[in-house]
Amino acid sequence: RYRSFTSPAGLNILVGRNRTENERLAVRVATGADVWMHARGCPGAHVVVRASSGGIPTPECLQLAANLAAFYSDYRHNGKAEVTMAEPKHIIKPPNAPLGAVKLRQELGVLVGLPDNVPEEVKEYRGQSGLGDTFEGPRARRIRKGRNLRARA
Repeated sequence: RYRSFTSPAGLNILVGRNRTENERLAVRVATGADVWMHARGCPGAHVVVRASSGGIPTPECLQLAANLAAFYSDYRHNGKAEVTMAEPKHIIKPPNAPLGAVKLRQELGVLVGLPDNVPEEVKEYRGQSGLGDTFEGPRARRIRKGRNLRARA
Protein backbone atom coordinates (compact mmCIF):
# COMPACT_ATOMS: atom_id res chain seq x y z
CA ARG A 1 0.00 0.00 0.00
CA TYR A 2 2.33 2.79 1.15
CA ARG A 3 6.09 2.82 0.75
CA SER A 4 7.43 1.88 4.16
CA PHE A 5 10.85 2.59 5.67
CA THR A 6 12.39 2.08 9.10
CA SER A 7 14.06 5.07 10.75
CA PRO A 8 17.37 4.87 12.66
CA ALA A 9 15.36 4.79 15.92
CA GLY A 10 13.16 1.96 14.64
CA LEU A 11 10.10 4.08 13.87
CA ASN A 12 8.01 3.37 10.81
CA ILE A 13 8.08 6.00 8.03
CA LEU A 14 5.21 5.85 5.52
CA VAL A 15 5.38 7.54 2.11
CA GLY A 16 2.36 8.00 -0.17
CA ARG A 17 2.64 6.79 -3.78
CA ASN A 18 -0.26 8.74 -5.30
CA ARG A 19 -2.90 11.37 -4.49
CA THR A 20 -5.26 8.89 -2.88
CA GLU A 21 -2.57 7.50 -0.56
CA ASN A 22 -1.31 11.00 0.22
CA GLU A 23 -4.76 12.09 1.33
CA ARG A 24 -5.31 8.94 3.38
CA LEU A 25 -1.92 9.37 5.08
CA ALA A 26 -2.50 13.02 5.94
CA VAL A 27 -6.14 12.86 7.00
CA ARG A 28 -6.73 9.35 8.35
CA VAL A 29 -3.49 7.49 9.11
CA ALA A 30 -1.45 10.23 10.84
CA THR A 31 -2.57 10.58 14.45
CA GLY A 32 -1.40 11.79 17.83
CA ALA A 33 2.37 12.16 18.11
CA ASP A 34 3.05 11.32 14.44
CA VAL A 35 4.89 13.87 12.30
CA TRP A 36 3.59 14.70 8.80
CA MET A 37 5.99 16.08 6.15
CA HIS A 38 5.79 17.41 2.60
CA ALA A 39 8.18 19.23 0.26
CA ARG A 40 7.23 22.90 0.38
CA GLY A 41 5.87 24.55 -2.74
CA CYS A 42 5.79 21.64 -5.18
CA PRO A 43 3.94 18.40 -5.87
CA GLY A 44 5.25 15.41 -3.98
CA ALA A 45 4.59 12.58 -1.59
CA HIS A 46 3.19 13.01 1.89
CA VAL A 47 5.46 11.42 4.50
CA VAL A 48 4.42 10.34 7.99
CA VAL A 49 6.80 9.38 10.81
CA ARG A 50 4.75 7.00 12.98
CA ALA A 51 5.54 8.05 16.55
CA SER A 52 2.08 7.33 17.97
CA SER A 53 3.17 3.82 18.99
CA GLY A 54 5.22 5.31 21.82
CA GLY A 55 8.53 6.06 20.09
CA ILE A 56 10.08 9.49 19.94
CA PRO A 57 11.40 10.71 16.60
CA THR A 58 15.08 11.59 16.83
CA PRO A 59 16.64 14.30 14.66
CA GLU A 60 18.07 11.49 12.47
CA CYS A 61 14.57 10.04 11.96
CA LEU A 62 13.18 13.43 10.99
CA GLN A 63 16.10 14.06 8.61
CA LEU A 64 15.59 10.70 6.88
CA ALA A 65 11.87 11.47 6.49
CA ALA A 66 12.69 14.94 5.10
CA ASN A 67 15.16 13.39 2.64
CA LEU A 68 12.46 10.94 1.50
CA ALA A 69 9.93 13.79 1.11
CA ALA A 70 12.44 15.67 -1.06
CA PHE A 71 13.34 12.54 -3.05
CA TYR A 72 9.70 11.74 -3.83
CA SER A 73 8.93 15.29 -4.98
CA ASP A 74 9.62 17.49 -8.00
CA TYR A 75 12.70 18.80 -6.15
CA ARG A 76 14.44 15.42 -6.55
CA HIS A 77 17.00 16.88 -8.99
CA ASN A 78 17.65 20.15 -7.14
CA GLY A 79 20.01 18.82 -4.48
CA LYS A 80 17.95 20.17 -1.57
CA ALA A 81 14.40 21.17 -0.72
CA GLU A 82 12.53 22.81 2.12
CA VAL A 83 10.29 20.25 3.82
CA THR A 84 7.38 21.35 5.99
CA MET A 85 6.60 19.45 9.19
CA ALA A 86 3.26 19.49 10.99
CA GLU A 87 1.32 17.66 13.66
CA PRO A 88 -1.62 15.68 12.25
CA LYS A 89 -4.13 17.70 14.29
CA HIS A 90 -3.15 20.80 12.27
CA ILE A 91 -3.79 19.21 8.86
CA ILE A 92 -7.17 19.97 7.32
CA LYS A 93 -8.82 19.03 4.06
CA PRO A 94 -10.34 22.17 2.48
CA PRO A 95 -13.86 21.75 1.09
CA ASN A 96 -13.95 20.94 -2.64
CA ALA A 97 -10.14 20.62 -2.74
CA PRO A 98 -8.65 18.13 -5.21
CA LEU A 99 -7.61 14.69 -4.04
CA GLY A 100 -4.42 14.82 -1.96
CA ALA A 101 -4.58 18.58 -1.32
CA VAL A 102 -4.42 19.59 2.34
CA LYS A 103 -3.97 22.82 4.25
CA LEU A 104 -1.95 23.44 7.41
CA ARG A 105 -3.25 25.49 10.30
CA GLN A 106 0.15 25.50 11.98
CA GLU A 107 3.62 24.29 11.00
CA LEU A 108 5.83 22.37 13.37
CA GLY A 109 8.93 23.56 11.53
CA VAL A 110 10.94 23.30 8.34
CA LEU A 111 13.84 20.97 7.54
CA VAL A 112 16.11 20.92 4.53
CA GLY A 113 15.62 17.63 2.73
CA LEU A 114 18.56 16.25 0.77
CA PRO A 115 17.22 13.87 -1.91
CA ASP A 116 20.70 12.50 -2.61
CA ASN A 117 20.99 11.25 1.00
CA VAL A 118 18.29 8.58 0.80
CA PRO A 119 19.37 4.92 1.14
CA GLU A 120 20.95 3.47 -2.01
CA GLU A 121 18.29 0.77 -2.33
CA VAL A 122 15.66 3.51 -2.70
CA LYS A 123 17.57 5.02 -5.62
CA GLU A 124 18.17 1.60 -7.16
CA TYR A 125 14.52 0.61 -6.87
CA ARG A 126 13.44 3.88 -8.48
CA GLY A 127 15.88 3.22 -11.34
CA GLN A 128 14.62 -0.36 -11.80
CA SER A 129 11.01 0.79 -11.83
CA GLY A 130 11.65 2.71 -15.02
CA LEU A 131 11.02 6.08 -13.38
CA GLY A 132 14.65 6.82 -12.51
CA ASP A 133 15.67 10.34 -13.46
CA THR A 134 13.39 10.54 -16.47
CA PHE A 135 10.54 12.38 -14.75
CA GLU A 136 10.90 15.97 -13.77
CA GLY A 137 7.79 17.92 -12.88
CA PRO A 138 6.93 21.34 -14.30
CA ARG A 139 8.01 23.31 -11.23
CA ALA A 140 11.42 21.63 -11.13
CA ARG A 141 11.86 22.30 -14.87
CA ARG A 142 11.07 26.01 -14.38
CA ILE A 143 13.54 26.25 -11.50
CA ARG A 144 16.26 24.47 -13.50
CA LYS A 145 15.59 26.66 -16.56
CA GLY A 146 15.83 29.82 -14.42
CA ARG A 147 19.15 28.69 -12.96
CA ASN A 148 20.51 27.92 -16.43
CA LEU A 149 19.46 31.36 -17.70
CA ARG A 150 21.09 33.11 -14.71
CA ALA A 151 24.29 31.06 -15.18
CA ARG A 152 24.57 32.17 -18.80
CA ALA A 153 24.12 35.87 -17.97
